Amino acid sequence: EMIKKINESDVVISASDRDGGISVPIAEAMACEKVVIASNGENDENDKWITDSVSGFLFNVGNYDQLEEKITNCIKNRESLSSIGKRARETIEKKYNFETEMLKIDNIYSKTFKG
Repeated sequence: EMIKKINESDVVISASDRDGGISVPIAEAMACEKVVIASNGENDENDKWITDSVSGFLFNVGNYDQLEEKITNCIKNRESLSSIGKRARETIEKKYNFETEMLKIDNIYSKTFKG
């Protein structure tokens, strides 16, 4: 149901004040080639996944003027949304795949349980 809603949308907004890593809705939207407008604060890592104006858009947590600006930009530049969405998917394919995540977990376990 969520993927269906994402696919019906042009843009997905995540205005959370603490995502911590990449949130599932952001990853799903990026995988569906949707433009994500996401908050970026000191407690999250959205800027590790989204390059502002390249693979999505970022605004500072709580700065709703910036959020409004990003939404307006998407409305005025609808023709660029497709290419931004494609770059979002490329980012997910490179950074967020099963093998990569399992290697990260293996490294954590190896460091934690060494000895």
